[in-house]
Amino acid sequence: MIEKNILDEIVRKKALALKKLGPAMGVQIPPKRNVPLRPFTDRPCIICEIKRSSPSKGTINANLNPVEQAKKYVTQGINKISVLTEKNYFSGSLTDLMLVKRAFPEISVLRKDFILSEEEVEVSYRAGADAVLLIASILKVEEISKIFRAAKKFDMNVLVEIHSESDFEKIKHIKPNLIGINSRNLETFKIDRFQPLTLKSKIKPFLEQWKSRIIFESGITDKADAVFAFSSGFDGILVGESVVRNPDLVKDLVRVEASNIPKFWDRLMQINERPLVKICGITNENDAIYVSRKGAHILGFVFARSPRRANYSLLNMLKNLDVLKVAVVTPESFKNMELRAEIEMIVEHSLVDAIQLHGFQPENMVEYDFEIPHYNAVRIKSVREVDIIPLFNSPRILIDHYDKSKEGGTGKIIPEEIITEVKSHYPLWLAGGLGPHNVRSMIKNYNPELIDASSKLEAKPGKKDHQKIDTYFKEIKNAKAVQ
Repeated sequence: MIEKNILDEIVRKKALALKKLGPAMGVQIPPKRNVPLRPFTDRPCIICEIKRSSPSKGTINANLNPVEQAKKYVTQGINKISVLTEKNYFSGSLTDLMLVKRAFPEISVLRKDFILSEEEVEVSYRAGADAVLLIASILKVEEISKIFRAAKKFDMNVLVEIHSESDFEKIKHIKPNLIGINSRNLETFKIDRFQPLTLKSKIKPFLEQWKSRIIFESGITDKADAVFAFSSGFDGILVGESVVRNPDLVKDLVRVEASNIPKFWDRLMQINERPLVKICGITNENDAIYVSRKGAHILGFVFARSPRRANYSLLNMLKNLDVLKVAVVTPESFKNMELRAEIEMIVEHSLVDAIQLHGFQPENMVEYDFEIPHYNAVRIKSVREVDIIPLFNSPRILIDHYDKSKEGGTGKIIPEEIITEVKSHYPLWLAGGLGPHNVRSMIKNYNPELIDASSKLEAKPGKKDHQKIDTYFKEIKNAKAVQ
């Protein structure tokens, strides 16, 4: 269990060590830099970390050899390595950094530590670091300025890490061109993957003006997390524990970085309206154009056995329609070779922005291996089943009514106690029985982040009723007007 405000404890111990040991922390550092200085901004922008332990995970690999670990990264195409040099909580040392840089002088090395003074920057430079981490939350504005200027004096890059808008206010005056947004709360060490995306959306005008590159830090545990980060508009990722434990993950990360990942989450979070509106079960061009003009943010296309089944030709026809598009699939979709081939085609040709995995269970998520953003739609049977939501490792969960006879949507309303329980823990994405007759009350009662409707807006399965669509969007507007 991580104690609260452990960050304060780390910084306090670091300050005491600086006073006792000096900026080199008792390590013998060369009087002059003897390795080449490499830029920290070229591609691939995947930063793999070397650390033996952490406050959140305890011991990761007590016997880690930094050079051997670095070799595992470099041989798979990594040219940026972050070396933890903090001793008390991460079991690191400047010696680790020097060993890595001497063994691989052609790569860029980031010194990751809780740097508190400009003297530490000079030590980092002499030790062989090409860049240093500057954590805004532990520094005053004037300290940030001094450390940043010291790094620039040595032509070193600075990865400026922020966690909040208040952190960003501290760094605005230096206009950094490399910013890391950390998904880990450094007081509790809990992960919130949407935190970097939410913060990035708020500060986007400044990032564009400064031409800053943005790095997603912490919370990358597998390929799907990397897809989430790049689909959220980040330029790079910093990966720690997961690649220390499993260096083979690196090849997946490199492949994802090189792919043209749709910016689904980035586009979605830039939409200021709430609730977000998804209309599912689109089977024809006329309905797709109509609902998008009425204000739908996402169109859902079913690729499963259903009277609402869509096809490649329809999505190809709609490829220039400026609205987010999602392919809805079930476990059976991947077992049917014809359907799977069609899903692979629409992903390969970038005809959808994301995939909705409907009716999957955590144990059969291994069937999903596409390099495209995804989220899960989960049919919740009871309040007790809300506990399984974290097992999906899904950026968002769309909850739907459970019906044992159906794999997909049911058109039935979810029991109130389940909605209430989900909302108490997670942003609410709501499906199941939504239509003109109840959408206003559902928005008023539960204030969902996203609503998803299909069958209650139809004249018949697969064909939308435009009068119902008109009423539906009018009711949404009326609900928002009284909030």
